Amino acid sequence: MDFNRNVYKELPKGTEWLLDNFYIIELIYKQLKLELKEEKNIKVRIIEKGGPSKGYPLIYILALELISHTSGKIKEDNIKGFLNGFQKEEILTLEEIYHLPTFLALSLIEYIREISFNLMNTYMIWEKMDKAQLVDLGILLEEVPNMDSREIERLIRKIRKKR
Repeated sequence: MDFNRNVYKELPKGTEWLLDNFYIIELIYKQLKLELKEEKNIKVRIIEKGGPSKGYPLIYILALELISHTSGKIKEDNIKGFLNGFQKEEILTLEEIYHLPTFLALSLIEYIREISFNLMNTYMIWEKMDKAQLVDLGILLEEVPNMDSREIERLIRKIRKKR
């Protein structure tokens, strides 16, 4: 992440936590990767059909789906309900269930990565809006329909600070 922490600037909500805990996330990722490499004979089903999931383990895709549906809020009841719902259609193997915690952790790291990209994008938008001149407010207001909500929010904050 490319945030300059030496210069005081307002950062998007969640950025400080991410910056403070990045090394832990990286450590967990490396540990999980090593564990998977050491497991030589993992027998999980790979998705064969075309699409973005092709070539990935079924249990990993399920973990990604679970995290997506719960917005990363993983609880025992969520896992049980999700897996029971899936297994009404197709039964998971014991090996797949055994590796679920590993794939959930990897999926959570992927989710954090997406959040990081969103935070970085928000920060870049804020930087752009902070550089915008408030000289001709009329021109800026004409651009509002073409702005996304983060640009509008930052513009409003900038106007409030000027007054």
